[in-house]
Amino acid sequence: MVSNRKVYIISHLPKTGGSTLVAHCIEMHNDRFLVFHLGERARIGINNNFAHFEEFDFVSNQKDVVIIGHQVDEGVLNYFKGYDIKLLTILRQPIKRYFSHYNMVKGNGHFNGNINSFIREKNNFISLFFVSRFPSFVSNPLDNLQEQCKDVLNKFSNVYFLEDAPDSFNEILGLLNIKYNPALKDDRRTENYKDYMLEEQLSLMSYALVNPDCNLYYDLKEREIDYKRLSLNDFTPHLWYKNYCLPFFRKHGNEFRQFMISELNDGFLKSLLVAHIQKDSFDFNLLVHTAIKYATVFENRVHMLNLQDLVDYYLNKIEVSFRIPDNVPSEYQVAKLFKIIESENVSTLKTIKSRDLLEIENKNYELEIASARLYIGENKLDDAEQALNNALKLKLTVPIAFFLLSKVCLMKNKKHKAKMCLEKCMELKPNNINYREKYLSI
Repeated sequence: MVSNRKVYIISHLPKTGGSTLVAHCIEMHNDRFLVFHLGERARIGINNNFAHFEEFDFVSNQKDVVIIGHQVDEGVLNYFKGYDIKLLTILRQPIKRYFSHYNMVKGNGHFNGNINSFIREKNNFISLFFVSRFPSFVSNPLDNLQEQCKDVLNKFSNVYFLEDAPDSFNEILGLLNIKYNPALKDDRRTENYKDYMLEEQLSLMSYALVNPDCNLYYDLKEREIDYKRLSLNDFTPHLWYKNYCLPFFRKHGNEFRQFMISELNDGFLKSLLVAHIQKDSFDFNLLVHTAIKYATVFENRVHMLNLQDLVDYYLNKIEVSFRIPDNVPSEYQVAKLFKIIESENVSTLKTIKSRDLLEIENKNYELEIASARLYIGENKLDDAEQALNNALKLKLTVPIAFFLLSKVCLMKNKKHKAKMCLEKCMELKPNNINYREKYLSI
């Protein structure tokens, strides 16, 4: 199929302005374009029958074609093979896009969790979105998901960014050779948007350092255009907290504390601790005190009310030259802190114990559990098994040690022992469905 007709295919993420572009721009010029908006209920699919297109007589109707939506995929490209195709996309700062998407699905009843659980569930959404829709664009399937996504986006004719609107939209209109268009109206914004601004800002701070899609976005912005607002260097942990978080916390202290109580997650605590370890001349003491005081860092939901004293001591008194990797969850870092305090200043540890900041037996149990998590994360399975056996010598009535031991046994292909551990979990907590499902899956 060969034609001089131009086909503009805009495959965009949800909540990046695609509907605004259709409603206020392209559909104003339907005398020139056949417009197909492939939204949530209109995905064509690589192996579908293209009923949306079959009903149009493309031979007699010589209008240019615009196909836009977040359900546009490789099948659309194949259908129009032979035409003059321009493949475009629109990106948006990932956390803001997640936030807007969350408000939409929350409002229509499709999601019942909070913003943090939504973002965790949608982690790597941007990368997976493009890789799943355009698999043949991937140069090396063995690359990680982010590199595969960059392969895909490099094959797009143009990549635009919602943060650059209206300039970015005007560029798209210019590409479509549209000379005049009514002013863009921002009338599709989520209702009560301002009520969520505090939560959005806190979520931005929490996830911009730990969400892989954020890294992809900033890399693309830095590489593709003159990024006018922030450079990638501004997103190192200590600069991020110094320049953006601390002023916000000082202005919204009470709201922040309430947020810490209700919404704190491991990723946020991790970022705080990493920032502390990398700190230079500025002080985060109050911030870490607040964060760790309200943090629930262990899987069995133990509330470490006095852990801030140990961490505060470490940060202010002990000088070490290690850096915790960015992808290490917070409980592993807690184990590191305990280990360093124990190994580098035994006399101080005895002083801390004598002050009864933590009950010694309970502290040792939590240390072994946290150490086991650390070893599992580092794939040191023998060390993890030993730490869990030590924990079980201290407490036999808490199922978390048995559950973690079952995980280690599965990783070591000891299925029989793993089932025995899960049987013990079910004995201690007979109403826990997760233990039973895990047991039945082995």
